[in-house]
Amino acid sequence: MRRRPRNGWWAVRIALLVAIGAATAAAAESTFNEHCGKCHARPTSVLRGLKGNAEPERRKVLDKFLSTHHAEDPKLRAEIIDYLIRLSAQ
Repeated sequence: MRRRPRNGWWAVRIALLVAIGAATAAAAESTFNEHCGKCHARPTSVLRGLKGNAEPERRKVLDKFLSTHHAEDPKLRAEIIDYLIRLSAQ
């Protein structure tokens, strides 16, 4: 007979996922501050210029803009875009 995991184990998993999410968000904020913060002190100033309400359209606009605006590296762009999209959803 197989033993069922205790409910406490699920709480540990959830806590780990929350911690990982917080660390990822902090890393993305740090990336924005390092690469964009010199000229754009507040990320909300960048978000004001976005056209279109749908998230895929916002991502597309940001990707096009950042590819010609000091973020040629696709991985760097993706991290900054994720950070800005997350902020715009709040």
